[in-house]
Amino acid sequence: MAIDRESQLLAVAAAAGITRPRELANFMAQVSHESNGLNRMEESFRYTRNISQIPVQSAWREGAKALETARLGALQGRPEKLAELMYGGRNGNDQPGEGYLYRGRGYMQLTGKDNYREAGEALNLDLVKHPELAAEPDNAARIAVWYWQNRVPESAREDVKAATRAINGRYNGLDDRQERFVAWEKRLTPE
Repeated sequence: MAIDRESQLLAVAAAAGITRPRELANFMAQVSHESNGLNRMEESFRYTRNISQIPVQSAWREGAKALETARLGALQGRPEKLAELMYGGRNGNDQPGEGYLYRGRGYMQLTGKDNYREAGEALNLDLVKHPELAAEPDNAARIAVWYWQNRVPESAREDVKAATRAINGRYNGLDDRQERFVAWEKRLTPE
């Protein structure tokens, strides 16, 4: 039997108290954007157009040429160098290879060893030793709700722009997130 990820996520969110229609619409819009409609459970690193698509400023630390080489490598099935440029030395990723090991996973695209550790401790999952657990739908739903309730300030939970900044650090994908919010708000708010 296939898992209805949308229904599962809505149920986990409701059980955790995310029930106000605007907040729930924003939550679903954010996780839908982060996971490409609840379909992408691991960050792909497939930036197909050019290096300007790469949203992480630290990725530029070795320069444009190194970043372009890493981007092309990722497109050829070798994403480790690009992941290391993007996430190595940040968010608790202090050992070589941890940028890739603790890449974005799950509906919220949990990223960084520190976030894996904190979510794992809160949810009784050993995500540091087994980061792949974050990509399993049951865990991904719980992690998304945990992240929302612990990383998105209460004041931002009905505000797409503010929630985007809390989740993403910037406003990457804001237009898509806003469109998803409008669609979810219509679905959740009876006329």
